[in-house]
Parts: sequence; C-alpha cells; structure tokens
Amino acid sequence: MRVAPNPALETAGNGRRLRIVVQNTGEGSARACQLTIRYDWRVDHESATATRLEETFPIDALSPSGQWVVLATVPDERIRRNPPFGSSQVRITLTADAAQTTTDADRTNNSQNTQISIIDRR
Repeated sequence: MRVAPNPALETAGNGRRLRIVVQNTGEGSARACQLTIRYDWRVDHESATATRLEETFPIDALSPSGQWVVLATVPDERIRRNPPFGSSQVRITLTADAAQTTTDADRTNNSQNTQISIIDRR
C-alpha cells in the first residue's frame, strides 16, 4: 500500500476536505484495510494543550496497481486554537494499513505527512 504524497485540499460546501489516494504498488492483491487520519495541534502555547484527533476510513481490497480514493471532511469545527497562541497549522498524518493486515514488501510509503492552516473562528 502507498499513500500518495500531497493530498489535495478541496473546498466542499461549507467546509474543507482532503482527497487522499491509496495505491497497491505490490505485485499481488492487497486485502481490505483502513486508512487512519491523525490530526495533531496545540490549542495554546503550552505542550499540555497538545490535542490529537483520529479518524479511520475503510479501503477495499485492491488488485495490483489498483487505487482507492478517500474523501475526508476536515473536522474544522473541532480543530481550534487560542489565537495568537497555539498552532497556526494542524499536522496531518495519513497511514494506510497501520494494523499491518496486508503483506507489504515496503511499508516506508504507507504513511504521509502534511499540514493545513487552522481556521480561526471568533
């Protein structure tokens, strides 16, 4: 499994969503598994305010070279900070098959990191 780098950030209705592509780069079929999306940020400047939110999405079994697209709504209503303190960006870690349910010759490409701005609501 491979998570494509640089997931697209799209505007959808009143929110934002990530378009994430997961591909089976192996020579054999890959079992169904999950994509885990982890959001990390700080509400305030103190490390005790570090916050994490995780979501999982199903990925169907994939034939060799097959791909699966996940459209994940960014939970902007839950990602908040105390301006001007705290994180201005939320770090996003995308991991395919974190539970290692599929046979994979190369797990180094199963995860990607990106960041997006936190929307300040007053």
